[in-house]
Amino acid sequence: MRYLKQDGFTLAETLLVLLCVSIFTSISLLYLLPLHTSKKIDQFFEQFQSDILYAQSYAISHSKTVKVYLYSDKPSYKLVAGGLNTTILERQYDSEIQIQPNTLGTTLYFKSNGNISKSGTILVHFREKSFSVVFLLGKGRFYVSPL
Repeated sequence: MRYLKQDGFTLAETLLVLLCVSIFTSISLLYLLPLHTSKKIDQFFEQFQSDILYAQSYAISHSKTVKVYLYSDKPSYKLVAGGLNTTILERQYDSEIQIQPNTLGTTLYFKSNGNISKSGTILVHFREKSFSVVFLLGKGRFYVSPL
């Protein structure tokens, strides 16, 4: 009678390998959590910038005034075109991000040439971080600086 050679891992060896894998996985997840948090605000500013540029290009291409309404009671903003108040875009963002109108107010106006009607700043708060968004006269551009 022939005996089959039964090579394999014992239960203890398998459990030890699974324990090591789970420890490495949990350690890597702890390092990824702060990265996810910082990417939230980065993604918000990238989206906000592209929406503002879209509002400017829409105002130029359609020769209409575009208003950007910044809501303080809910985490969203809306782009509205012309005198008929046609909604172009409504965007919601993370509820931990708070927009506080500073010198600019809650409504931004882009004229038909793409320029902003007045310069000013708004404040953006995310957890313990604060940012100042400054809109400049002229070409209607803006920049973000941490406070």
